[in-house]
Amino acid sequence: MIRDFAASVERIIVIEELDPFIEEAVRLLGIPVEGKSIFPLVGEFDPRVVRESAITSGLLPASEHVRS
Repeated sequence: MIRDFAASVERIIVIEELDPFIEEAVRLLGIPVEGKSIFPLVGEFDPRVVRESAITSGLLPASEHVRS
């Protein structure tokens, strides 16, 4: 199922808190995947953390910053 999904998309990005279990499992299948290169290894994710990480990595444009 994961291989079928990977074949249907250009890029796979896994968003998971703490250790990258899913990311590593997908990588072990020989499928290129990103995750912890974009999102933090520690701390809880909330929409702000995910959004700011995506902006920093270029997944979202800088115009997506939300002013507090």
